[in-house]
Amino acid sequence: MIKSKLAVSLALALFAASQANSAQYTVEALPLADKGVSSFAVGISESGTVAANVSSIYNSPIDLELINFDTQVTSNPITGQVFVADPNATPPVELPTIRELLTDPDAAELGDFNSADYTLIRAIIGLRTNNVSVANFINFFNSTGTIRDDFGNFVTANIGDQLNQQFANITGYSVNDANVTLQAGFAEQNDNGITFLSNQTLLQGVGPNGEVLGRSQSSFITESHTTGQGTDTELTTDFVVNTFANRGFVNISGLITELAPIDTNFGGLSEARDMNSLNQVVGSGTVSFDETSTVGVELEFGLEQCSQIDTIPESACINSLTDVYTASSGIHSTTRGLVWQLDDSGAVTETRQLGLLFEPEVGDDTIYNTSAVAINNLGMIVGQSADFFEFDSGTRIPVSYATLFDGDQVINMTPEISEDIARFTRVLSTAVDVNDNNIAVGFRPESINGAIRNKLFVYDINDASLVSPDGFFNGSATTPTAMNNLNQIVGFGEIEASQTNRRTAGFLYDHNQGTFTNVNNLVSCDSPYNIVEANDINDQGQIAATAVVSAPLRDARGEIVLDSEGQQILTEQVIGVKLTPIAGGTPEICDLPADDVIRERQGASALWLVLGLIPFVGLRVRRKMQVKALK
Repeated sequence: MIKSKLAVSLALALFAASQANSAQYTVEALPLADKGVSSFAVGISESGTVAANVSSIYNSPIDLELINFDTQVTSNPITGQVFVADPNATPPVELPTIRELLTDPDAAELGDFNSADYTLIRAIIGLRTNNVSVANFINFFNSTGTIRDDFGNFVTANIGDQLNQQFANITGYSVNDANVTLQAGFAEQNDNGITFLSNQTLLQGVGPNGEVLGRSQSSFITESHTTGQGTDTELTTDFVVNTFANRGFVNISGLITELAPIDTNFGGLSEARDMNSLNQVVGSGTVSFDETSTVGVELEFGLEQCSQIDTIPESACINSLTDVYTASSGIHSTTRGLVWQLDDSGAVTETRQLGLLFEPEVGDDTIYNTSAVAINNLGMIVGQSADFFEFDSGTRIPVSYATLFDGDQVINMTPEISEDIARFTRVLSTAVDVNDNNIAVGFRPESINGAIRNKLFVYDINDASLVSPDGFFNGSATTPTAMNNLNQIVGFGEIEASQTNRRTAGFLYDHNQGTFTNVNNLVSCDSPYNIVEANDINDQGQIAATAVVSAPLRDARGEIVLDSEGQQILTEQVIGVKLTPIAGGTPEICDLPADDVIRERQGASALWLVLGLIPFVGLRVRRKMQVKALK
């Protein structure tokens, strides 16, 4: 009997052990749930540090110096209640103040907001306000007749923004085990050591030694301006302004290095995408500004007027025009792939511009752009370049190709494109990554059974050969995001052949073995995560990914919301996760529903949620996993 019990116990123990090792990867949620509504992993270093972006940030600090709690309001932005002043009533009815709408005004004035008051204050700050100086500024520009009406309207909106505290909707974090570090680019602390998170920051990857790369706005500062000095109409207004909209940066051990574009008119634009062990950072930035264009002349005139106007600070005027430039930069500026060389201290010693796939004709003032997205330790760079596609009829159209930058050579990696594809899109192929084996990866549109789908391709620089694996099935769209030095490629692809709303899953493609695997099939069957994108992979096989999971609902402070019975409210959320290989792990066989050929996890697909985040996901960069230093 005792032997029987021991045998049963041993069998159960062995069974439990086999179950524990029956998956190939463990899944770990990045500890960012209290930072914002959604998180997206974008890169992972060889040591396992993950770079991630967080959107809809919780509990951003409130700048109390920009709030007058005695300000009267015409409505409650939370409840929608509209207030009407009536001086003829008995007693007279006055508009309520911000203080009167708060549940705990004394604590709020000290910056100690409860959830209800924090939500209210954020909503009030979000309301656009008017004052005399703003009206005068708008009238000034309209009266010149030089700034077009639509530009005037745009300036109006931005001046309204400048009267409020600015809140970033996106910022970055690096995660190393349980250590979470804010990566907010050019954000600055005030005299009290508070970072108000006013500037948008988008991380785009990690360097070979854990350096964090990305792009960021300059920090917003407050500038007071007084009009009508010494008169009965004297008015002092606080303006919240910044100097540039997007600039590349690299964070090396806490030191931020600014990666400026070649042309910095109106702040210029740049972004950092990748870094190798030779301290070379690649990305793109503005290299010239077309001052002869209609838009250019108008903006230059606006700058001249900004130096003369006295109804608002010159910085506020320039800030508004900078926003106009940023919104229409593709019309009047040229962007090229750039390589920033850093020294051992992290300082920029050289900025080099990458070439085009063709040489423009003399007198051709068309804007042609390039970009760089990845660089390996051999100096090979991949990215995009403008070129022309010529139809059999002789018609030529401007297009974009996945491009290899090899020293002074600029090489089209996918020259053979059908006319049907060229009629469908101007982006004929897209580069994503290159590793130290001189293997590059990207995707291009292909016509499959009459439908256009993006398909993964692998380009061998050594012999200029190109292959395109099928993916989950022949008609599955497959988009790679990164590759390691083992020629393992990650990305996301369609997992079902329906006509609309095809679900996606993260994939792992082993180019050496030719195997294409749904990442969800590499984790345990009871995993609560549905992995919709695999975003990066290091040489240890660790994967940074994006998943959908059922998680507690949180309020604007990031605190968990409870229902009337004190229970957590669960909602489907998009989060960043880290996958780590299990030594000796094997795939676990999961039970399948009789009517489903796709393996489902407990965290079922929420495609509607992912689609709702497309504007942000569209910003998500596709970068290479940093390669090991050459020995």
